Order: sequence, then structure tokens, then C-alpha cells
Amino acid sequence: PSRTTEEKSSGYRAYTRYFKTFSAARIHAALITIGDELGISGDDVTNSPFYDYFRIMKWNELKEIANSPLITIASHSVNHYRLQNITEDEARFEISESKKILDDKITAIRYFAYPFGGYAQDFSEKHIELVRQAGYRAAVSTRNDMISPATDRYQLPRPNVYSMHTISDLNYTLTGGATLNSPSVKQLLKGILRGTSTMSTDS
Repeated sequence: PSRTTEEKSSGYRAYTRYFKTFSAARIHAALITIGDELGISGDDVTNSPFYDYFRIMKWNELKEIANSPLITIASHSVNHYRLQNITEDEARFEISESKKILDDKITAIRYFAYPFGGYAQDFSEKHIELVRQAGYRAAVSTRNDMISPATDRYQLPRPNVYSMHTISDLNYTLTGGATLNSPSVKQLLKGILRGTSTMSTDS
């Protein structure tokens, strides 16, 4: 049966999110199988833009970009489990083993990005402590907010950038526009309007 554009887009996004959890070998095998069912040769499949889109970067490629002063490689766990949904021992493994692998394969890893990134629903204080114990210098969440001297370096906020964003969207985000909707900015603006808060160059 026919589907609306939104239904097709939603299905495609769900499919690609699932597909990207596959190993490189499993992706290759899946695409070859799909190609066979559609009457497309293996060479045509592996040479297509679709195949390249799902190709996982090789260790030497990651090591190469890690040498750029514009790029920082961070750890994001081994399996991208929601830390709140697994045991503490499992979370410790996810956090520490990821760092060990990347330290060995690429370079010394200093930062951790919490899977899914939401405080309370995705990670908690016990996971922050595990990140400290693993030797990371800082960690980032997906909370959209400003950074000040009082910000916990193991709960750093960061703006989200998605594949559907345009260059204008990216520019807006990188120049601070996204933080205008953050809790800290809203609270500050309310205080200024009420005369109970002032702007400070120290924050």
C-alpha cells in the first residue's frame, strides 16, 4: 500500500539507525543479500553511494583525522547502551573498555560522551563517578545550555547538530543562537526583566 512522505521518511530514519549498529562485515553481507534479491550484482552494491554511506571508518582513518587540530576523538562507550538500563559493572565496562580500545588504537582519549546524553533518564551521578575513575578529563551530555565557570566538567552541555541541518542552521548553532532557548539563558533573561539579575562578564 502507498505511504505518505512522512511515513516513508520515518521508516527510512528508523531503518538507517538500526543498520548503523551493524558491524562492517554484517553491513557488507546485508547489502549483498539485498542486492541479490533485487537482481543487483555485488560489485554494483559495494560501489554505490548507499554502500559508502554506511561504511564504518577504519582505524587508520580515525588515527589520521585525530591528528587534526580541528578534531577531537572522544569515547562513546562500547555498545551504546543507555547506562541507566544496565548494571553498574556493565556500565563500568562500557565506559572504561571503550577508552582502553581507543587509547590503544588511536591516541590517549580524554573525553567521554554519554550515550543518548540526557541526565537522569540516560545517566546519573554513579556514571559520572565511573567516568572520573576511568581517567577521563571531562564528559559531555546532550543538554543545550551555556557553559560557565560553575559548570560541572563531567556534565558539559553541547548543542545538537543533525544531518538535516543546513549550513545556516550550523552557523546559528555555533555562534550561540541555540543556547537562547537553554534553561540558564531563560532564567537569566527573566531575572533581568524582573530587575533581580544583571549581565556579568564573569559568567
